[in-house]
Amino acid sequence: MIKKYLSIFLLIFASIQSTISSPAYPKAIKFTQPDGTTITIMLKGDEHSKWAVTSDGYTLLSNSKGYFEYAINDSRGYLVPSGVIAKNNESRTTEDKLFLSKISKGGSYSKEQLQMLRSISNIKRSEAKKAFPTTGNRKLVCILMGFKDKAFTKTQADFDNLFNQVNYTVNGATGSVKDYYLENSYGKFNLSVTVAGPFTAANNMSYYGGNDANGNDSNPQALVTEAVTLADPTVNFADFDNDNDGNVDGVYVIYAGYGEEAGAPANTIWAHAWEIPAKTLDGKVITSYSCSAELEGTSGSTMTAIGVICHEFGHVLGAPDYYDTDYATGGQYEGTGEWDIMAAGSWNNNGITPAHHNAYTKVVVYGWGTATTLINGTTITIPSSKTDENAFYRINTATANEYYLVENRQQIGFDTAIPGHGLLIYHISKDIDTHFSSNDINAKAPQLMYPVCASATSNPGSTASSYGSINTGGCPFPGTSSKNSFTDATTPSMKSWLGVATSKPITNISENTGTGVITFDFDGGNTGNPTGFTATPINSSQIDLTWSKSENRDVVIAYSTTSTFGSLTDGTEYTAGQSITGGGTVLFSGDATTFSHTGLNSNTTYFYKAWTKLTSSTYSLGTITQAKTACTGIVSLPLFEDFNTGTLSGCWSIIDNQGNGQVWQVGNITNGLTGTYNYLNSDGFGSGNTQNADLVTPAIDMTGISSATISFKHYFKVEAGETATFSYSIDNGTNWIQIDKWTTTITNPSNYKKILPDIANKPSVKFKWNYTGTYGWYWCLDDISIAETTAADVTANFKAEPTTVNIGATTTFTDLSNGTVTSWAWNFGSGATPATAITAGPHNVTYATAGKKTVTLTINGSVTETKTDYITAVDPNAPVVIVAWNFEDNNNAADDGISANSSKTITTNSTGTISYTGGSGGTGTYAITNTGWDNGNASKAWQTEFSTLGYNTITISSKQKSSGTGPKEFKIQYKTTGATWIDVPSSNITLANDAFVSGVLTNLALPADAANQPSVSLRWVMRSNLQVSSGNIASGGTSRIDDVVVNGKVIVPPVQYTLSVAKMGNGTVTPTVGDHIYDTGTSVILTATPDQGWQFDKWEINGNTVNSASTQITINANTTATATFTLIPVTTYKLTVSHVGNGTVSPVDGESTHNAGESVTLTATPDQGWQFDKWEINGNTVNSASTQITINANTTAAATFSVIPVTTYKLTVSHVGNGTVSPVDGESTHNAGESVTLTATPDQGW
Repeated sequence: MIKKYLSIFLLIFASIQSTISSPAYPKAIKFTQPDGTTITIMLKGDEHSKWAVTSDGYTLLSNSKGYFEYAINDSRGYLVPSGVIAKNNESRTTEDKLFLSKISKGGSYSKEQLQMLRSISNIKRSEAKKAFPTTGNRKLVCILMGFKDKAFTKTQADFDNLFNQVNYTVNGATGSVKDYYLENSYGKFNLSVTVAGPFTAANNMSYYGGNDANGNDSNPQALVTEAVTLADPTVNFADFDNDNDGNVDGVYVIYAGYGEEAGAPANTIWAHAWEIPAKTLDGKVITSYSCSAELEGTSGSTMTAIGVICHEFGHVLGAPDYYDTDYATGGQYEGTGEWDIMAAGSWNNNGITPAHHNAYTKVVVYGWGTATTLINGTTITIPSSKTDENAFYRINTATANEYYLVENRQQIGFDTAIPGHGLLIYHISKDIDTHFSSNDINAKAPQLMYPVCASATSNPGSTASSYGSINTGGCPFPGTSSKNSFTDATTPSMKSWLGVATSKPITNISENTGTGVITFDFDGGNTGNPTGFTATPINSSQIDLTWSKSENRDVVIAYSTTSTFGSLTDGTEYTAGQSITGGGTVLFSGDATTFSHTGLNSNTTYFYKAWTKLTSSTYSLGTITQAKTACTGIVSLPLFEDFNTGTLSGCWSIIDNQGNGQVWQVGNITNGLTGTYNYLNSDGFGSGNTQNADLVTPAIDMTGISSATISFKHYFKVEAGETATFSYSIDNGTNWIQIDKWTTTITNPSNYKKILPDIANKPSVKFKWNYTGTYGWYWCLDDISIAETTAADVTANFKAEPTTVNIGATTTFTDLSNGTVTSWAWNFGSGATPATAITAGPHNVTYATAGKKTVTLTINGSVTETKTDYITAVDPNAPVVIVAWNFEDNNNAADDGISANSSKTITTNSTGTISYTGGSGGTGTYAITNTGWDNGNASKAWQTEFSTLGYNTITISSKQKSSGTGPKEFKIQYKTTGATWIDVPSSNITLANDAFVSGVLTNLALPADAANQPSVSLRWVMRSNLQVSSGNIASGGTSRIDDVVVNGKVIVPPVQYTLSVAKMGNGTVTPTVGDHIYDTGTSVILTATPDQGWQFDKWEINGNTVNSASTQITINANTTATATFTLIPVTTYKLTVSHVGNGTVSPVDGESTHNAGESVTLTATPDQGWQFDKWEINGNTVNSASTQITINANTTAAATFSVIPVTTYKLTVSHVGNGTVSPVDGESTHNAGESVTLTATPDQGW
């Protein structure tokens, strides 16, 4: 949200981006005040700052309780609630009407308020600059959120249909969000939305949407953070990183109930797009979100329409607002109005049928459409831009990058509810890019992207009304005003903002109301000119021309070094070399289709015009082309370039290293340098775009030059991560040597000067300026001078860090002198230690006394740089005057103090008589007197208001006296912004009719919360109705006050230094690798933990080696700390394994290599009939078949297997009688334990 005061802004700077919001509902609504009464109002503004207007024109603001009050301007000119509750005219009391008779209608925010709001709302951070991809099949997650006191009433299916259903028609809808973007993108952008929830937030609605003292929603970010956390178990956020860059491209939150932008109470949320602090879920970072309400309007149960959703998602895709975003200052401009969803068109048909995106968004921002640039006379037939992605045409003015963009809008599809139909002609300013990120394209005159209103009765000027009735059928051509031409002579005019004729008329505009097709003639239409007229540079002195004849007729070709040509005179025969009245020289006349123009100057643009000879005595209107000859040759010194011609002159070149056409340009941008210069405006190219481009000088011959001096003026503004480098080449651009590099914002302007002896006597030297960044700010260059070095070029320069320092603390001086320096003489100013120095330094200096210090550096005996009041040495214990009054100058304005309080006064807070009074002053002669103390009712007080920003330990001193009938007893009260009056402790004083003796306060301490505040109010108020003499005060009593002094001590910010942490090898360090900022004196523990297989070697801290992996340092200067890790050295040994006998071993026989200390298990397994005998390991016997060894030397291991020993016996078999036995008779040998079966089989008869 926007925060009103800079102190709050600084606290949140690191965590927010500019909020981009939906405009308020544009029609009258009935608003219910908290007491149940209703008032008819028109809502104004957006989420940044909202107000309302009564039906009879009084401005309203919401108070802290949710009531709309009449708005007034306070003493500072700030628009604030008056305390009087607003009512409809018929309900106003006599007191209401008396009050309204004293204020003006149409109140608006002060310029200071708006500058504050605008500066804060323009906050950007680099991670916020990535837009959602605008083409392809893309996914978005939508989370439904109820509140603790407001349940979500619709279902997940309801919103799934609203987002995704094709031909969605619920509640009279004319399509879903998917339908809208498919139609707008010509099918190129297919959005699928996953709906999660509804979930219930942890707090009541007012916790997130309730307005703070400045009218801003209090904490919507918290709702979104809760939403993504609650959705995480059911949503895989990795599915919504459409471009796989690690970031979720967008989250949409629908919150329960109604939206404040539609007129709902102040405790509801206003639809907007913003960011939460980065949160990582499912491995993806979530920051960007947009949100809107569940229900439409302010009552009932009708589900929201798609208008607000599509508007907010338009921001997610990268589009800005095109309505007036500066809160009616200078008039309420319509911008693109009801013709555009990014303006009032989001509310068309109550948001059910929002208007299409405008032509600029479709063509330039989203890349859905293609615009053809019209150059030569032709007749155009243009269908509706709803159906044809190529139905856009661009017409350039005489000003670079200022042009008109043309489209045909018909009341079909989502354009059904636009105000009319016909040819919309948008006027695009050259400055639109510089206002894109600040979201104030149409905030004031001149509007930077608006539709030219055909029915307007004047050219656009400084008022909103001069732009015509944008939201009517009279805006397009021909439209209801039947305007069929747009030229330099019409009203409104086609001239550029500079008033220069465009000379490219649009005429004969006609609309076929049956088909919706529009035709018009551009630059006279197709009148028989040669076609395909092209100029092609061949070399540095030749351009070839080609064309096709019209109906085989003869042509006349002319050239000029400017784009201005005269007209051929009918009936005149033209020959080569003949001058044409009004401009141009004839090159060729006759029957041909090619011509070579030779003998030209190098690196020069030539313009050509071709006419057809229609009859023996008439000519066509002609068609123009141009080309630039190639650059050749080497230039000599001196070289100077100020870019005032508006083009890149000489043989300068631009190199597009990124290949996207986003390069250096000649011109100017808002907040850049002055005049015309060269710049690369990364901000102007928009979100998601990266630039890497060089600006390069011609080759320069330095032969005979002993040293060259180069100087230029520049301004480099940084968002995050951009770099600007300046380099030179001594081999015509083959190899480059970097001279300087910038990574932080510099002063605007900064003057750069460098002496370069290294390029002496080189025959082909070039210089290069490179800008590299992604959606950053810009780099501007001007007045580039390269010349032979003279004695005057040697310059002295230096810097100190910091320049504001406590006495006794150190500041460091660094020499920045230019050229060859042989001697130095420093004088560091009064109270310095050291007071002087005679070496280059750097020098660490302390100051013993407070005050402004002038520092001088003299080099080479005579070249001096003096910086007056350069160092501010501060005594942190010495008070300074913040504001004071002694009234000796005959008025009640401040007489002393800081600049912020220079116009502060001291006066009374209510009716009565106050006057400057001479005589009887406290110190000196004068005081101021107040007469009439309201009979002692304590309603009157001496009162003042002042700033204490930058100061603490605030004290107040004053002197006060009263007449005998004046008030006797006073006390001091204070308050800060938005607070109530609080008694200052120990502030009771008793006055007397004396010489300012009794009622004296001396250095009375104010409470701590009065420190460092933009606004502190004090009052001396009666604490009784007693008068000085006796009894109660009368109406005529007087009191005087004098010698009021408010003191404070300067808050000196701690000196900060950068700790740059790096590492070499594999391991982790704390703090992490990168730059870290610490206050001076901070103790930091450095730790280094090696990865496995690595070991910590050392810390290198500002060149000093520390061998401990954990060490503590104190930050008192910029410090570099590099941890080095090395691989642990590994000794290896051979293990040789073998075996004897039958069996297997592990490891197998052979050699294997092992690290020292490695454990190896030896295993021996015998074959059947064999047995393990032993391992022989380096001569040692191991009897276990499996054994573990540690390798600490070359090792041999041999396993032995032996046959298992066997006992045998003889078996002797015999038989008597006839039969057979088995085994047969005789002896056989068997192993002990062997089983033998004896079998006896008798013969027959046995």
